[in-house]
Amino acid sequence: MAKETTIITVSAEEANLKDIEKEVEIQDDVTQQGCRQKMLKVMNHIAFLISLVCLILADIVVFMLTLTSCESNSEADTIYHWIGVTIGILFVLEVGCRAFAMGPKLFFSSFWNMLDVLVVVVTLAVELAADNTSGGIIAVLRVARVVRIFLFLMKHGSKVKNNLQAILKNDKTSLDFTLRILRSLVDSGTLSPENTSDVEKIIAIISSGKLYEQKIQLNEKDANDQELQAYLDQTFQPRATTDITRKTLRPLMSVKRVDAPLVSNLDQRIQVSMNSYQSPAVVNLIAQAHRWDFDTFALLNEVGTDSLFVMGMYIFQNSGLVAHFNMDVTKLQNFLFTVSSHYKAYNPYHNQLHGADVLHATNWFLRHGGSLEKTHQVTKLELLAAMLAALVHDVEHPGVNNNFCIQNSLPVAVLYNDLAVLENHHVSAAFRILSRDDCNILGCLSDDEFREVRRLMISCVLATDMSQHFNKMNQFKVQHANGALDYSKKEDRTFLLEMLVHFADVSNPAKPSNISFKWTHLVVEEFFRQGDLERSKGLTIGPMLDRNDTNIAKSQRGFIQYVIRPYFDIFVEAVLPANEASMLGGHLSKNLTYWENVPEDEKLWTLPKEYGNAPPIPPQVEEAAFLEEATNIGLKL
Repeated sequence: MAKETTIITVSAEEANLKDIEKEVEIQDDVTQQGCRQKMLKVMNHIAFLISLVCLILADIVVFMLTLTSCESNSEADTIYHWIGVTIGILFVLEVGCRAFAMGPKLFFSSFWNMLDVLVVVVTLAVELAADNTSGGIIAVLRVARVVRIFLFLMKHGSKVKNNLQAILKNDKTSLDFTLRILRSLVDSGTLSPENTSDVEKIIAIISSGKLYEQKIQLNEKDANDQELQAYLDQTFQPRATTDITRKTLRPLMSVKRVDAPLVSNLDQRIQVSMNSYQSPAVVNLIAQAHRWDFDTFALLNEVGTDSLFVMGMYIFQNSGLVAHFNMDVTKLQNFLFTVSSHYKAYNPYHNQLHGADVLHATNWFLRHGGSLEKTHQVTKLELLAAMLAALVHDVEHPGVNNNFCIQNSLPVAVLYNDLAVLENHHVSAAFRILSRDDCNILGCLSDDEFREVRRLMISCVLATDMSQHFNKMNQFKVQHANGALDYSKKEDRTFLLEMLVHFADVSNPAKPSNISFKWTHLVVEEFFRQGDLERSKGLTIGPMLDRNDTNIAKSQRGFIQYVIRPYFDIFVEAVLPANEASMLGGHLSKNLTYWENVPEDEKLWTLPKEYGNAPPIPPQVEEAAFLEEATNIGLKL
């Protein structure tokens, strides 16, 4: 028993010794790693790099002096020789220290580092032997020195330049700072060749300004669907500007500028709208506008083309904006009615009801389901700007998209240089209306407050440009994931409101099916009318715009799956409470499932009866009158 006990005791002691040895090894590794990091920091310091440059210059001077006296055996040759030996030893020490700092495995994984070591060692060896050797060895020495100089300048030149620039000239922007740090990382030699290549690609992407651009990748089922790919690329990707040509739908010189028409009998017509707003049936209905599933089509059935007016009056008064800013109620009525009348009634989709719907969704996010006014520090002034942006975001929409305006050089595209053409026009039209004294609801603001509201309105309306969808989405994704959004900062709240108004604009797929499918019924008709016009004019019909060939279910499935769902997952789930995000996500999933189950060969689609009666589609105006309106929107003062 004693013997066994002894054996056990010894084994325990051995185990303890092994643990101690292992702990010592770990501590040694940590110490060694710390020494390496400190040495690498010293060797990458600007003072050390400048010293190396001076050493290189000294090497060059000695090399040139050696050339001038290489055929004599003067005392100077001996001095040059030993200076060269000293410089060679210093270079060997520099390479050895760098190998230790990086770690031998990483250091010698680089071809240039291995070649550098070879040149330095051979140079020193030849220098040591040169006193008793022939001219052939001297020639090798000269070549080795030249190669060493070339290698150093190639490896360290940009690093020294970057560090000197950082000292002598501060980075002007955060982008300059980021690129300098990345370039310094590449120049440090601490990265493997693969990682160096990756960082260089990152530098190229950041420098190109295309950091948040995304190539839309279709899944395996849709991989060969060129029409769907073209639809997504042309609608939701940044557009290249096009040259203005003589081929336009109407010669520009024949068009005269016209003033935006004033609404006739404004007081009488507003009184009619106010009577609708104050009727018991509408009061009971609009009181439900705090709900996400509020049915704007029910409001349309009650008040017709006064839907935007009624929604605007209710939200501006119920939100406390009128009282907070001491807003002139008469001017608010004039403004709402005028904006409503500037939405084109002949558009199936982009009409005043769409304006009312987006205003409702924006209000819900800010004040009810999302309560972002409280949770994200949104101020009353910012609340006012976001509501106004939602209200006017599609005012005077001509019923054709940006691509049509650009490709056919309509005046509005010429005016805004093919950039966010309609969005620029919408916000411009809004401020033309606000500039009228009887509609100027912002007259109650100070100059600074007005400038801030104008800045925010412009930002939010321009953010509804579909070609910026993925850029904005990916920018928010990166910043949110890295905790870079600080809503105590005005610029980050601006970004939040831009994302919010844009989602409100495209949020129909996240509505209950009985509401969502009615909007689908209207939007595809508007798209088809543009396709009909393009066919009539002998133009190329845009993707998903051909009434005779478009598969509606496929277009809706693609829109939800590749555009709305990713945006929802990134933005909505980041800003909404879990229960509200789940509710919207449930509607989105249900609607996507519906479209996925529509047979592939069923191109035509009509609203199923179980989702209610289809909303009325405005009669189509004559082609000439339609083009007259589309052309004139870029010419109104």
